[in-house]
Amino acid sequence: MKRTVQFLVVFGFLVSNLVSQGGSSGSVIRQSAPKAARIISATLDRLRPVQAGDFRGYFKAIRPPRLSDAMRSQVLASLPREGEIMPAAGEVAKVSTLAPILAYHDRESVMELKVIQAFQAAVAIHARCVLLVSEQALRLLTAAELQALVAHELGHEYIWNEYEKAKSGEDHEQVQQLELWCDAVAVLTLHDIGADTRALASAIAKMNRFNKRFGTPANAGDYPTDSVRSEFHAMLSQLCVNADNRGDRSVKRVRIMVPELRNSILRPSDSKAPAGIPGPRLVVLYTLALTTRRGR
Repeated sequence: MKRTVQFLVVFGFLVSNLVSQGGSSGSVIRQSAPKAARIISATLDRLRPVQAGDFRGYFKAIRPPRLSDAMRSQVLASLPREGEIMPAAGEVAKVSTLAPILAYHDRESVMELKVIQAFQAAVAIHARCVLLVSEQALRLLTAAELQALVAHELGHEYIWNEYEKAKSGEDHEQVQQLELWCDAVAVLTLHDIGADTRALASAIAKMNRFNKRFGTPANAGDYPTDSVRSEFHAMLSQLCVNADNRGDRSVKRVRIMVPELRNSILRPSDSKAPAGIPGPRLVVLYTLALTTRRGR
């Protein structure tokens, strides 16, 4: 008897690299106290300019230029045809909550959202202009948690080249510092739009619990441990409190319309990114139908 099964073929990286927050559990990778202190200290040094409390101004000052329309079009044209799905009716409202996150970082007209098939719960940014959300993550996360992880992923665009250099050089400690910095981007963003800053920690914990069934990912050493993240998030919370205590600093909510989800015309033959396109930090997946034979 024959049956057709669907499975994911990964191009360029192992599928474990898709798991944006996976493998950060302290039970998987343990760090010495001096190393943990160095990681937190280095990340706090990077955040010195925000001590005055102007988080929005800080991000605006260091924000990289938008990807050109021509480059963005090339990226979208290079994506695979298979593997993208439309969110269920009940999940569209959850996706719409990403509008203030994108607007805060001036990326509402740049980022293309793709909900993709994947076994893991995953949220990722690809080539600086595509947000990848696995169907498992969309079902698992609350709207606030999805906001938090997307804000974290947008943080990667600010440090794109630095992150790629650290990854290619297998500088795991530097990668962990940059992951913590992206946590800071998420927490400070949530604070400024009036959202619950605790959503990031709950999202990471929820993703880790779900993905634990797939084993330890190959890139587990690139993520800070739970204890390091917890300590750092507590410091970020205090930073937010200090900012609120400096005069009458009001929280400004950003309200914009969410661009309509579009089905891009994707060509599998162009799956390799054209020259000049920022290298993808994570994988793009194809869904391939294979026929297998089972014993009678």
